[in-house]
Amino acid sequence: MNEGLVQAGLFNFGGNMKIKDNYERLQVRAGFDNVEKSLFETRTHLSGAISRTNFGSSGSKELQEAHTAFKAVDGLLYEATRELRDIEDMF
Repeated sequence: MNEGLVQAGLFNFGGNMKIKDNYERLQVRAGFDNVEKSLFETRTHLSGAISRTNFGSSGSKELQEAHTAFKAVDGLLYEATRELRDIEDMF
């Protein structure tokens, strides 16, 4: 898990934390499902943007910069998806 998030108090599941009741479990599951769906849809759209801007060295400098930025955002979303799996492990 991202140490920065743990230190900031945003995630502190500690590996041994269990959700204490069904209501909490349902709330966390609903949140998880919504975020997972949003991340999947965003990464799908971003994949299209990456493909549309992949002209290699024949594209303008600005196009190449946009392509690089899209790829960087995709990397961040991938990392967010991995972090989300830590929440799923609580189930």
